[in-house]
Order: sequence, then structure tokens, then C-alpha cells
Amino acid sequence: MRNRNYVNISFVDVGQGDCIVLNWTKEDRTKGFGVIDCGNFSKSKYWFKGNDITCVDFVLVTHPHYDHYSGVLEMLNYFQVNNIKVKEIWLTFLFSKKLLNKHNLSQDDFLNSLVYDNVHRKDLASLLKEIARRKEANESVIHALKEKSFHRLNNSLVIEFLSPNSIEATSTFIDTILDDTSKKLKSRLVDDHTTQNPNANMLSSFLVLKHKNETLAVFTSDITTENKIHVFNRFGDDLVKAKLFQVPHHGSYNGFDIDSLDKLKRKEKCYAVISVGINGYDLPKQEVVEYYKNNFKELLTTNKSSEIESTTTNLFRKNISVLNLFNIDFSKQKTLDNTGTKSFSLSKNNCKYIR
Repeated sequence: MRNRNYVNISFVDVGQGDCIVLNWTKEDRTKGFGVIDCGNFSKSKYWFKGNDITCVDFVLVTHPHYDHYSGVLEMLNYFQVNNIKVKEIWLTFLFSKKLLNKHNLSQDDFLNSLVYDNVHRKDLASLLKEIARRKEANESVIHALKEKSFHRLNNSLVIEFLSPNSIEATSTFIDTILDDTSKKLKSRLVDDHTTQNPNANMLSSFLVLKHKNETLAVFTSDITTENKIHVFNRFGDDLVKAKLFQVPHHGSYNGFDIDSLDKLKRKEKCYAVISVGINGYDLPKQEVVEYYKNNFKELLTTNKSSEIESTTTNLFRKNISVLNLFNIDFSKQKTLDNTGTKSFSLSKNNCKYIR
């Protein structure tokens, strides 16, 4: 890919979770690479080994949920061992003593409120520790996201952040975990078996890839319906002609809002992609699948229908027929390393599904 007006985007199959890889050509004709989340590095490392990577321009952790961050530390360690520089790491939440002290919270309090499960919490703490080490060692620049800030890939291509403002989002999240009167941490219900706080979805990023002023792709991570409505109401003019759209929250009802989606003027020319694997949440939801299937150019998923049909669990049983609607020959598609990875080549004029 030598043309600087093109960018390739791969939704890497990591099972249940996200890993999105961008590569493009810089002004000096070198390759640019960026990674959005990594939910399982053992399933995605083939992608990095299969490409000639000497430098990664950015790694974005969209929010602190396990299926988005669980493979990031292993990925950073892989880069370290293979002398691959990571220029920037972007976060949607602040883990600063100054902000937490303002709310009389310790860093442990904050972590305990984000992640309930001890193992997952330890993984997140280890990731944050590595990010802090990289910052202290001047190995990577760490950025907290701000609304309407941007990162330039080259003279034509720009990533623009529409949500969240990391400072405001972190403070809002903290408000949800404190008791209104005592301002002390709320206690969780004993019978709550959730391993992570669902309110952490309010920290999810919403960003767009643009060719100059025209939107090519929209990346939504696990954005909530409320935040999605806010973004569309405020920045709708930036989104109406998108060529590629990530379905929010793995096809959940959370993040699904027909009124907002109907504002996309050319959605019948826009690909929609769901990153999803076997899960206990009955995702993707049938109503969500049917909307994207009926209103967008094509709906694709990183999960292979043949895998779902062979499972002996009930996790996907209700959605087998729905998932088969994506593409009649879905299980026969030849994809990189025989996975469900979906890759696209985008330019101002077109979006080509390349595998």
C-alpha cells in the first residue's frame, strides 16, 4: 500500500473482545501502524508477526473492560522484546493521584470499583504499571483523550476523538461509585457475580478516521446509548457519510439507538462490523443484527458461524440463525490464518472489503 490516501483497517478475530489494527503510508513512504484495544494477544499475535513492523504509532485502550485490555500488556511486552517502538499510548480514563485524592479515593479504591474480579483487577493493575513505566522511561508518550482533539496519520488522514473527555469521564464514573450522601464507596450486592463494573462503559472512546474533512470510518468500542446520542447530536455532521461503522458493544442493546443511526445519510453504502465471540451475554442481539443487516451495505462479524454451530453450550443457540444471515457463505470465506478477521481498504472514494 503506497498511496497515502489509503488506509487498511483490520478487525482482528480475538474471540469475544476487540482488536483493531490500522496501517497506512506516511509522508516519507514508511508504514504507519496503530492498534485499538487487544482483547486476546494469543489470538492476534499472528497479525503482528505477519507484518514488517518496526514502530507502532499508537496503542489505544478504549476503556477498562477485560475483553478490550486483557491482551494489551502481552502485546506491549512483545513489542519490547522485538525492539518495536510504541510512540504513544492513549487512555480514556485518568489514573492520577491528584484526581483521585480530590474524591478521597485511593488508586486501589478506583481499581476495585472498575474490576470486581481479583485476577482481572491484577491484570489491569499490571497494564497500568507498565504504561507508567514507559512514561517514566520516556519510551512512550501517554495521552488522555480530549473531545475534538486529533492525531494526524499523514497530510490527508486524521483520527479525531469525539468522546470522551478523559477528565470529565473519569469524574463522572467516580460519581457513580460513590454514595450520594456519604461520598463513600457504594457496596456491591453480594449476589452480583459481574466481574467488572458495567458503568465503565461510559469511559468508552468514540473516534472517527477522516480523509481531510470526510469521515471514512467510525470506531465506537462499548459506548453507551446515552453517550452515543450525545456524540451524534453534537458531531452528527462529521458522521453522516461514513464508509465503515463499528457496531457498538459487540451488538448489545447498550449503544444501539436507531434515531442516531438513521442520521447516517449513506448507511446503505456503509459496511458494519461486529467484533464478537462466544460470550455469556447473548450477543449480538437479534434486533440489532436485523437493523444493521437491513439498513447497511453489509454486516460482517469476526465470529465464524461454523464455530457457533459446533459449540455444545447454549450461549449462542438463540442466535445461530441470526448469525447465519450475515453471509450465506460466511464459514467458507478465506481469511488470514483461517480466522474471522475482517480487513478493509479505505480511501475517500471507496471502502473495499479485502478479506
